[in-house]
Amino acid sequence: FDSVVASHPKGFAALAEEFIEMEPTYVRSLLSGLLTATRNGVQFDWKRGLKLCEWVTQQPINIPGRTERYVDRDPDWGWTRGQIADLLSEGFSPGSNTIPFEERSRVWRILEPLTNDPYPTFDSQSLDDEARRDPAMDSWNTTRGKAMQAVVRYGIWVRENVDKEGQREDRKNKWLAMMPEVK
Repeated sequence: FDSVVASHPKGFAALAEEFIEMEPTYVRSLLSGLLTATRNGVQFDWKRGLKLCEWVTQQPINIPGRTERYVDRDPDWGWTRGQIADLLSEGFSPGSNTIPFEERSRVWRILEPLTNDPYPTFDSQSLDDEARRDPAMDSWNTTRGKAMQAVVRYGIWVRENVDKEGQREDRKNKWLAMMPEVK
């Protein structure tokens, strides 16, 4: 499904809000296709996709009543949340399909909860754990790690957009003061 979305991102982005209440697998696939389109420089309207992302971050990660793992369905919202962090991070990159700066407050409402993702837990990072966690791998492969990388890119995105607005001299050396959410 995500390859179909990547081939037709404008149409699917326009329908993104219709994915609210759908299975996480479908939402994640939609966002994966939009990520591919973004990486390929294909433009689409971010507004409805961001509304979908915001809705996802408001959902509990675990789906009430879902106790079994299915081969053909995501077990919860965890993988979708990671996909959102990847999509936002790519959307902060300069290029032909950068997230519009007027969406800044919505973007932060999406990103901030991802930085508090509960996995990995302290217990999963225990030194007694046979698998021993690798912090570098966690930074690339966990929602919280991806979200923290996206926060850095968000800060750069804010700074670049403020520079475009000609406010650089007014803000010289006070970047974190103008981004209290990042601080």
